[in-house]
Amino acid sequence: MRLQRGFNLDPSCKLWLPFYSYDKNVSKIYDMSGNGNHGAITGATPMVYPIVGGVELVNNGNFETDPNVQWTPMNGTIASVAGGQSGNCLQVTMVSAAYQGCTQNLTTLNPLKRYRLSIWVKSGTSGNELFQFGLESGYSLQGTTSATWTYYSLIVSGLNSVASIYKMTATAGTMLFDGFSIQEVVGNEAIGWGFDGVDDYVAVANEPTFDITNYITILCWARITNPADTQCFVSKSWSAYELFCMSSTIGFQASRVGDYRALGGTTLIQNRWYQAGFRFDKDNVSSLGEYHSLFLNGNIETLSWLNGSDTNTPLATNNAVLDVGHRSASTLWLHGGLGEICVFNRALSATEIRNYYELTRRIYGV
Repeated sequence: MRLQRGFNLDPSCKLWLPFYSYDKNVSKIYDMSGNGNHGAITGATPMVYPIVGGVELVNNGNFETDPNVQWTPMNGTIASVAGGQSGNCLQVTMVSAAYQGCTQNLTTLNPLKRYRLSIWVKSGTSGNELFQFGLESGYSLQGTTSATWTYYSLIVSGLNSVASIYKMTATAGTMLFDGFSIQEVVGNEAIGWGFDGVDDYVAVANEPTFDITNYITILCWARITNPADTQCFVSKSWSAYELFCMSSTIGFQASRVGDYRALGGTTLIQNRWYQAGFRFDKDNVSSLGEYHSLFLNGNIETLSWLNGSDTNTPLATNNAVLDVGHRSASTLWLHGGLGEICVFNRALSATEIRNYYELTRRIYGV
């Protein structure tokens, strides 16, 4: 299946990320689904641990009564029929067009909160087919039905939109749905990708977008099993730029003619989620008087230089892929998890970085 997200685009900034964005200045987007020109996944697996609560935010999600009262049919008919998980279910029957289903307007979602959408799906009289459910604003999930009830879910941001359920083919017949639910994520919940420390990684093909020399910000959420080991989060190889952990703290490498490498000052605790960040701004120094900056959980770190020193000389470029979870040439493998991985071609302000941390930390139970 493929997870699809919606974004607002602006040509002022480049961003690479796997799940979703709170920043509206985006012009280049990749996801980690391995589809098309997106990052190719090797071994890394999704990590989703939501704790949800509160009432379901859709009407008639269990379809025990006539769904036409709350839902608007699209290109087909909808009905409550026997054979659901523990009662009736929704039956979608084709009438016309390439997809059929139903929608319902949502007006109570909070844009600063996250929600889990879930549904049970089963093949009908037209056999195993493609389906889709989600929000019309761009958050949706596709899959293929089977002869048994199968559960699907995804995490979305709280943009008010239209909930939708679709049978995605023009094949005559029916498809069955049950228990469509939208609930608020209220507790420790982590979204990211798991890496085994041996051979899991994500690789995004090289392109000029990632030849960033004068202004860059890298942000990600990271959970490291053994932060004392040197492990790469995001790497354009050692000869361009990297964000990593080493000696139980975060660090960066920013290469020119020679390596410029520094570590932060906060000790990382194993298996705890942190937001890590690296920023280089050749025109402006940080509040600590440096062109290079490390951030941990939205706060700037005091740097300890291992190689080189602070300079505003532009970064080097190379032809390497952009790796997530290791450095090219099969080294510095990450054992743990990563999420919200972003690469900007501008130097985000300290306030922007802090706001991004505040907007995402609930996802990781921080």
